[in-house]
Amino acid sequence: RALVLDAKYSHPYNTWGDALVAEGKIQEATAKYEKAAALDPSDLLPNFNWGTALRLQGKLDEAVAKYRRALEGHPECVPCYVGLGDVLHSQGRVEEAIENYSKAVKLNPEDVDTHISLGVAFSEIGRHDKAVLEYSKAVDLDPTNPLVYTNWGASLSALGKRDEEFDKYRKALQLDPKFARAYINWGETLATEGRYDEAVAKFQLGCQFGPGEPYAFIDLGY
Repeated sequence: RALVLDAKYSHPYNTWGDALVAEGKIQEATAKYEKAAALDPSDLLPNFNWGTALRLQGKLDEAVAKYRRALEGHPECVPCYVGLGDVLHSQGRVEEAIENYSKAVKLNPEDVDTHISLGVAFSEIGRHDKAVLEYSKAVDLDPTNPLVYTNWGASLSALGKRDEEFDKYRKALQLDPKFARAYINWGETLATEGRYDEAVAKFQLGCQFGPGEPYAFIDLGY
């Protein structure tokens, strides 16, 4: 009924697209967002949602274009920078991803997930000093995530700060004693120091609590 009354407006098509996404009908949703964007090219939501739907379909270059189109008219859109950063990161365009994540946290410094994404991206290009800063900010905002402490420990390992590294793994395991990745990372560092018995004990725990973690089995020699 709304589409009959307001067919010239973008909002009903955008809402229709959202409903289709909720039903898992991504391709059909894409068509509705495309219609909404055509009716009102200045509207933020259709282009953002269109980009997200394209991303879900694996059409990453097209998704990048839609996020950028959304940002042209709305340069304050934090989710647009995050979505764009995520797509670029998945394409291996890490420097570009960092640029967009950085814009997002500048607009919203309390965005925990994006601080984490920045930390991961910085670590991938060897900027472990900057990764550590981002993980520290994430922990200040949310000290309950064991993955952040584990990633933080890995970056400290790359910087050769062993005592601090082990402290982060301990903290991760205090939060979740079954967090396999912390055991695996800890074991790998112990092995590099020649502390093989201790390393094996950590790898065994990694295997026990993370049967889907292939590196634990590789490290044990399976």
